[in-house]
Amino acid sequence: MPYTPLTSTERGQLHALCKEGKSQTYMADCLGRHRSTISRELRRNRASHGYDAPRAQRQCDQRREWCRPAQKQTRRMLWRYVIGKLMEGGPPEAIAVRLPLEFPDDATMRISHEAIYRTLYLDKRWHHLIKYLPRARSKRRKRGQGKTSRGPGIPNRVGIEQRPAIVEERSRLATGKAVPSSARDSKAISLPSSIAPHVCSRAATWTRNMRTWSPKPSSTRSKRCPFPG
Repeated sequence: MPYTPLTSTERGQLHALCKEGKSQTYMADCLGRHRSTISRELRRNRASHGYDAPRAQRQCDQRREWCRPAQKQTRRMLWRYVIGKLMEGGPPEAIAVRLPLEFPDDATMRISHEAIYRTLYLDKRWHHLIKYLPRARSKRRKRGQGKTSRGPGIPNRVGIEQRPAIVEERSRLATGKAVPSSARDSKAISLPSSIAPHVCSRAATWTRNMRTWSPKPSSTRSKRCPFPG
């Protein structure tokens, strides 16, 4: 159901209910409105001294004046600048950002990138400029249509719920799952002194790349290397 603003009469009733200290749910029931409508009205139009109906109505009227329908682009100097930048290869986003920098004191030299796109695609007189856009399309796609694919991006992907039961034991390496710290700290193997430095170095390199183990200094006497077995 589309949202409709409160009328001046409803704002007067809301002002009286606020004076009485009623809850927002009670106000919504009295006015026949949804509770979110009452909450939004109080949040947007509440003053420092509380809710004031005449002030809220003035703010609503002012907002409605700002929300005017889109007008035809008739500012020749502005569009002469926009067309020149488009033909030079500039995207509408960059043109909209550059305008306040190059014309800081001229309020008429302002336009949003969305207005440029909308004018080029809706007004047939400007269709010949579409070819200068970075992504020139005969028809403009709606927002949110860039990602149309659904599901996993990896082909033949197997879900985690279908993994084998041995994975839960965490008793082997390269299972695609990190070994918990308790298991790493509790398991160790004794190595001969001749190969202990080499094995420890290789183990540290492997686990550092996998980001599953932080190497700790081994004892100089026992030459024990923590390694998930």
